Amino acid sequence: MIPYLHLTTFNLGPIQFQVWGTFVALGFIAAILCAWVFLKRRGLNHEAVWDISFAGLVGAVIGARLGHVFFYEWHYYAAHAAEIFYVWKPGYSFFGGLFGVIAGYLIVARIKKLNYFKYADALAFAAPLGIAVGRIGCFLINDHPGIRTASFLGVHYPLGDRFDLGLLESAAAAILFIIFIMLARKMRTTGFFTGLFLIMYGAVRFGLDFLRIWDGPGAEARYAGLTPAQYFSIAIFIIGIALLLKLRVKKINVQTQA
Repeated sequence: MIPYLHLTTFNLGPIQFQVWGTFVALGFIAAILCAWVFLKRRGLNHEAVWDISFAGLVGAVIGARLGHVFFYEWHYYAAHAAEIFYVWKPGYSFFGGLFGVIAGYLIVARIKKLNYFKYADALAFAAPLGIAVGRIGCFLINDHPGIRTASFLGVHYPLGDRFDLGLLESAAAAILFIIFIMLARKMRTTGFFTGLFLIMYGAVRFGLDFLRIWDGPGAEARYAGLTPAQYFSIAIFIIGIALLLKLRVKKINVQTQA
């Protein structure tokens, strides 16, 4: 059984830092550097990653906040609209942030005339690393408790052993990143990592959300038995399948013409 840890803040000298925010920032930085290396090794404009990351960061904050407001706690924010803009308070959605990053990326790619999928592959390749690091913060503050379990993967919470979805997703993302590193040893078709990330992350997140706590503190909104994240997971999974099938058909056509 995994020991229970609960850390919300830490101090470096006189300055106090939020644990969750720190790990999210570290995850974002790790993903940026990884994408930079990915682009440089493929002879692409790796300096573009700085513009992409800035737009992605702005999009992530806005998207994550709005995603939480509209899909998780709309009943509350409808009556407290001003608090939507209290960005220093808890309440951020991963998928809202993901779509915000995508929106920011598309804007930069259009302005700088970048090949959409070549640069999207760099972001998709780096995303699991960023998620793996960022979700450690979720684990340390215990904001995603799961159902009770006797599994060795459970965390010894004070009121009973449970899965911790932050920890499980961090581990799953780390494994996915290792798989991506192994696959990157061979040159892949443009769009390959984008499609594969959408499929694999969508499948992992869909499955993990069944382990989330169903009621009480920490429970998430559900619609027809599924969390908002599960519906988004289904959507990106389908998009990923469609993208890889399109790439497969395109590759076959090129080989036929040759």
